[in-house]
Amino acid sequence: MLEKLVKKLALPILTGTLLFTSACATYKTISENLIQPVKPVEINSEEEIPDYSKLTWQEAINYVQTPQQAQYYLNTHLTYDNEEAKAFSIWIPGIIHFSTINKGESFAENHKRRKGVCLDYATCAAALLSDNGYPPLVLITEKEDRLHAIFLYKTKKGFGTLGTTPYEPIYPTVKKLLEKNSYIKNYKIVDLTEAYRGEEWIFGDVDIVKNLPKPND
Repeated sequence: MLEKLVKKLALPILTGTLLFTSACATYKTISENLIQPVKPVEINSEEEIPDYSKLTWQEAINYVQTPQQAQYYLNTHLTYDNEEAKAFSIWIPGIIHFSTINKGESFAENHKRRKGVCLDYATCAAALLSDNGYPPLVLITEKEDRLHAIFLYKTKKGFGTLGTTPYEPIYPTVKKLLEKNSYIKNYKIVDLTEAYRGEEWIFGDVDIVKNLPKPND
């Protein structure tokens, strides 16, 4: 569930944009046709994996170079925060699920806390690969009146995802990837650098949502 990027999601989802009332910000979405494939680097598979709890967030970014390493970080360093996922949630049957939470942690904070919800996992993956040529793209989906967020990336073989629902990069289109999950109603692709001011989502304040840009910024 997407608990923290939105304070409220204006209904309906508009073609080409996601309108968030929090900070009066309008988020332009990205067409998958504009996403360029990234060539993964080759790494030494025999290299000893560090204890991420002993690394700073900067050191974690420097170490992680591939999607596989990023997903391993998510699987071993983070724990899903079920309590946060339940907090302040509102469900309108047949319409949409959203949250009134207006607080979102940066990667630096999540690395320290070692827990989060789906958006945190997606943000962490984006941060870990931010110095390896991967654009910070978050795929937001709506399924059964609930929102979900995962990190989206593309290689020459196709689209893949990282986060709480990782998929190998073998799908020619995002739609084909989402066919793995039935009942997806809508999906949008958001660039975190466009949604936040620069790289605030990596090292900004704990409450980064309050600093979202306004339409005229």
